[in-house]
Amino acid sequence: MKEQWIKFNTSVWSNQIICADPAHFTVWWYLKSHAAFRAHCAIYSGKVIELQPGQLITGAKELSELLGIDRMRVTRILKHFTDAGLITQRVNTKGRVITVLDSEKRDPQATASP
Repeated sequence: MKEQWIKFNTSVWSNQIICADPAHFTVWWYLKSHAAFRAHCAIYSGKVIELQPGQLITGAKELSELLGIDRMRVTRILKHFTDAGLITQRVNTKGRVITVLDSEKRDPQATASP
């Protein structure tokens, strides 16, 4: 498999949502490292969709099992990320299409909690 790189801007350390605790950072790192780096087709809810760069298909249960974090906590973390404008989600009973937004181009304090 061809080696791929992801961008990890050091400004992430000043983002109070991503770095709220180790669980938040772990979920963020997983999303960033597993998001598509180029457009490709994938199956979601029995239909073929085209994933764009920055998107991935997963679910709270899958993330919970892979990362060792309680499923309800993963769900709350994803909601925090959505509320902060770090990701968007399309959710149904079969999973989620998550789009990781390009937060490095924004001011990290803009998404910081009060």
